[in-house]
Amino acid sequence: MSEKNIKLKCFKRIAIYVFAFFLLLGLFKVVDWVRAGSLNPTAAPATSMNSLEDVWNVVVGTYDSSAVDANANGSILEQLKDIKEGLGM
Repeated sequence: MSEKNIKLKCFKRIAIYVFAFFLLLGLFKVVDWVRAGSLNPTAAPATSMNSLEDVWNVVVGTYDSSAVDANANGSILEQLKDIKEGLGM
């Protein structure tokens, strides 16, 4: 190999390393810029929204679902009641 080819290969290798370095540096900057916001609520939920306590009561089973009718095309609670009735429970 000639000295010119060796220098060209070294230059290409160095250029790739420099490019990779700046690419990683840019990636780290993007990750630094993209941060999650605050998870603390700024106010109480609106009247049409449910609080976390309401959701928790549904999850743990303290929610009174006696007023919910069984419906195969309704909410998940209505669908579960429809399945339960279909099984004869």
